[in-house]
Order: sequence, then C-alpha cells, then structure tokens
Amino acid sequence: MKNLEKQKILIDIDDTLLKSSEEIIRELNLKNGTNKTIDDLKDYGYRSIDKNITKQDITYMYGSETFWSNVEFNDYAIDFLKKYSNIFSIIFISYGDCKNLTYKESFIYRMVAKYNLTNVGFIGCDNTINETNKSEVLLSNVYMAIDNHVRHLEQLNSPKKVLFKNGQDVTWNKVPINSDWYVVDNFKDIEAMIDFDLMLKEENICIGSC
Repeated sequence: MKNLEKQKILIDIDDTLLKSSEEIIRELNLKNGTNKTIDDLKDYGYRSIDKNITKQDITYMYGSETFWSNVEFNDYAIDFLKKYSNIFSIIFISYGDCKNLTYKESFIYRMVAKYNLTNVGFIGCDNTINETNKSEVLLSNVYMAIDNHVRHLEQLNSPKKVLFKNGQDVTWNKVPINSDWYVVDNFKDIEAMIDFDLMLKEENICIGSC
C-alpha cells in the first residue's frame, strides 16, 4: 500500500472536478433572460448559448467572484476525493489566465481544509502571455489522468488516461481512433476502475507506473 501512496492521480478542474460550464450558462441565462442548459452547449466558446459572447467575456466570467462563489462540484467528486486522497497523491492541473489560476488555487485549498483532505496539490498552466502546456508538467509515478478535453488529456503524462464526458457528446470529447483511453461519465465510474486496480494490487499485479 505504501507504493500506492506515492502514485499520482492528475485531475482537470473545469467541467471535470467542477460544473464550470453549467455555472457560465446559469450566468448567461440571467444576463439574457434565457433558459438554456448544458445540453444546449455545442461549442467551446459558448456561442451556442450566447451568440454575441466574446472570448474576453468568457475570460472575465471565469475570473470573477460571482463564478467562484456559485460554481458547484460535479456529482460524487468530493466523495471520490475523500476516499482516495489518503491512498494516492491528487494533483489538480488546469489551464487559465493569472486571475483564474489564482482563484483556482484558493478554491482547491479551501476545499482541502473544508473536507479535511490530504495529499492534494495544484498546478496552474497559464494559457495567456507565457503559455504553459500540460505536457510540460512532468511528474513521476503517475497512475491516472482525468480530463474532459481530448487535446488536454493527450498532453498529460500518464499510463492510464480517463476521458471524463459527464454525459456530454461534443467536439472536444471525441475519443481518438485506436486510443486505449477509458471513457467515463462520472466519478462513480472512475471509482469502479480504481477499486478493480486496487484489488489487482493486493494480488501483487502491478498497476500504472510501479
């Protein structure tokens, strides 16, 4: 079990840990007097929700107090973290500008304190002036990477990659042809995968990077 404590699970934040797009849609509905849902989201820039929205608008919203005061966790995310943060090292890796990443780091460490989590870290990838790519984050002994975006998941250094679709079927979560990725809709699905691997570990069968 000591080896498992050193293994890492890499987790994306927006639309993986958190219901980020649902919060953006909620705010746009309030602004525009509309009643759209996550099922109406068909593009990465939210033009299917608000045809007049700009990239600058979205950047502002993701870096606002309103967003970070209202955004909710995806279903079962906290239970997942409570269960596995004392077994694995959980590293949250996310893109954003400086303001967004500052909010994210604060949010993660408030979450850690509130739910008494252990072995949790945060790595921010600035995607503005000094753009950092997730592929530049080279961590040893990684077991699993979880992300909702195909291109971002490709960048993560992990022997086991999990595409988190959360019930959506959109352009940015199409599984590459011939990939050996796992596809899930929720954290309960990931829990079943990990528990199976832990069972194999108890039988001295190696998982991930040993």
